[in-house]
Amino acid sequence: MGKRSLRQKRSAEIRGRNRTRRPLRRMVIAGGIMVFMIAVLLYTPALKNSFVNWDDGIYVYENSHIRSLSPEAIRWMLTSFHATNWHPLTWLSHAVDYALSGYAPGGHHLTSILLHGLNTLLVMLLTLQLSLTAHLPAHVSDSSVQTFPFPFKSLVTGCVTALLFGIHPLHAESVAWVAERKNVLCTFFFLLALLWYCFFVSAAGKRKRVARFTACLILAAAALMAKPMAVTLPLILLLLDIYPFKRINLSAGADQNRQVLLEKVPFLLLSVISAILTVLAQHAGGAFESLERLPLSMRLVNALHSPVFYVAKMLWPGELVPFYPFPKVIGFLDLAYYSISGILVLSVTAGCIWLWKRGRYLFLTAWVYYLVTLLPVLGVIQVGSQAAADRYTYLPGVGIFLLAGSGVSQLVAKFAGRKNILAAGAVVVSLICIALGQLTVKQIAIWQDSETLWTSVIKQFPGRVPIAHNNLGVLYDGRGLHDKALEEYERAVAINPTFADAHSNLGVSYKRKGNHEKAIEEYEKALAGNPNLIEARNNLGVAYQAKGMYDKAVQEYEKVLAINPNFAETHYNLGLVYYFQGMVDKAVDEYEKAIAVNPALAVAHYKLGLTYYETKDFARAKIHIDRAQNLGYEVDAKIAELIKQAP
Repeated sequence: MGKRSLRQKRSAEIRGRNRTRRPLRRMVIAGGIMVFMIAVLLYTPALKNSFVNWDDGIYVYENSHIRSLSPEAIRWMLTSFHATNWHPLTWLSHAVDYALSGYAPGGHHLTSILLHGLNTLLVMLLTLQLSLTAHLPAHVSDSSVQTFPFPFKSLVTGCVTALLFGIHPLHAESVAWVAERKNVLCTFFFLLALLWYCFFVSAAGKRKRVARFTACLILAAAALMAKPMAVTLPLILLLLDIYPFKRINLSAGADQNRQVLLEKVPFLLLSVISAILTVLAQHAGGAFESLERLPLSMRLVNALHSPVFYVAKMLWPGELVPFYPFPKVIGFLDLAYYSISGILVLSVTAGCIWLWKRGRYLFLTAWVYYLVTLLPVLGVIQVGSQAAADRYTYLPGVGIFLLAGSGVSQLVAKFAGRKNILAAGAVVVSLICIALGQLTVKQIAIWQDSETLWTSVIKQFPGRVPIAHNNLGVLYDGRGLHDKALEEYERAVAINPTFADAHSNLGVSYKRKGNHEKAIEEYEKALAGNPNLIEARNNLGVAYQAKGMYDKAVQEYEKVLAINPNFAETHYNLGLVYYFQGMVDKAVDEYEKAIAVNPALAVAHYKLGLTYYETKDFARAKIHIDRAQNLGYEVDAKIAELIKQAP
């Protein structure tokens, strides 16, 4: 064959490939736009939602550190264990939101919604990439290949998987709750890291491989800096190396797989560092539940039950609740129920292994991905008092949705030539998506504000969730409904007599009524339950101060500042005590520390202005009185006039 005929043949092959790729590329772009837009538009009702009094304050509207992108603020983000976590990129995302929209909730919700839309797009692209690599779905009859070419089957798998991820109501908690920004942000970088790992595996040439490996490592670090749940990434990379990339030979020894295993060492080191920082942060914040409060036996049976519980919620997402409590006591029937869950997990695993041995690799891969990514939130090391949470499925659920997407793709391939069946199938899939979308909108409405959130929990689990009554009481206090608030706090401690936050809030309620003795009693109960609850200790100091017991007040304030030197209220209160004791210089010093931590603390500006006026420092007095007024503090007109007329 001559050179000319060879060139003609090669050109014909290239033209043939291009003819196949062009429509596929257009379909990928169209599919990507479709899943992104559906996910974003579905969550637009969340733009009208307010913040809720469950961590949104800690993360956003009470967090003075996100009001700036200064070097000092960045340093705080990188070094802080605030909110019992180390996740600097999460703080940075909230700071960017504040810079763009201040404390308007809509701006913060918009960022989470857009991130969810991007995550949905990434799920499609990643699924498509893995599907093309593994030739998924497998076991399609040869007769369907001509009518339904393989790349389009992969596209169906990717689109269906992404669509389920984007619209499933289990994800409403992660997207519509501003404090869960860390979840959508971590997933964004996690999925990007997986996608770049795919690019690394397929790269030709050392330079490309090094660049793509480095990008993957950076994205892995970013995922961990958004939320430590990404610690499982090295295991997922190994899972992909087994299938679909087949870079690891399970029948071979470690020596033959050494290079692939060594690649994971940098990822493993990042995960270990993140895990250590997380344990330190959680321990410092007192977030771990003790074995006395939550026995190991209960944690283990719950860990066995959780994988089945979440899959059941994916298949039938009814009665989704923001807070799932542990049962008060696990009886024989409960133990039998949890045992059945454990048997189901083992049975599904055994079934997937059986399919693996017969060449059906996807089932075990997706199931192992689900279980591995779920490991950090199974609750053996328990953080908080919830038995389960919808948000925990955000990343692990991709594995289950992939199985569903692959199943739809196989059915489409099987009936590719039968338009009536395909049309009927499309109607069924559309109806399922509409139903899921409606449930998602319903879940978004639960997160509309604090009242809708906590009343929904109380309605679902009456008399079982103390935090719901406590936070509802906080809401009523903010509205001036102090008697209703007191009732909710009492309900909370009736459910859990050791619930520190509710005792602390009861103390505030009694102090408001002038009953300082009762207030002190409640603060002491709160500190017995949680010695590091600085709000209760600060308020105990206030109660001692109101009774003229200044030495005891100072002791409590100093304990607060030993735990958190940047607690502005305590610096202000300590300044008041020093002022009443005639130590004006020390009072001024504490007022200034309070303002340095929280420049918006108007009452500290006011007291500092008065103190400067009394010490004849009229220039500074005017500055701080003006600042207090600008911050909305109601300064007595006579005092303001006196300071204004001062020389």
